Amino acid sequence: MERIAVRWFAFVVLSLTGFARGATLPVAPPSSGCSDTTGTPYCTINKAILVAANGDTIQIAAGTYSGTIAAFSKSLTFIGAGSSTNGT
Repeated sequence: MERIAVRWFAFVVLSLTGFARGATLPVAPPSSGCSDTTGTPYCTINKAILVAANGDTIQIAAGTYSGTIAAFSKSLTFIGAGSSTNGT
């Protein structure tokens, strides 16, 4: 019985500590009909970073974005347009 309890405890801890995959937050240029309020998609990279949690992915569409990225201390993944191509 003790082994089952230890295994269950390990499963719960891994589930709560980021073992599960994070969310993907899309970002598109302001001319695309985006919304920093609803995030479908977000208009600014900074807003997506602000609402993101550790382990989330921010997917950035092709386009022109103004401003600078504010410092952040989260563990995030950024994917840009064309990231799956090798450029050759």
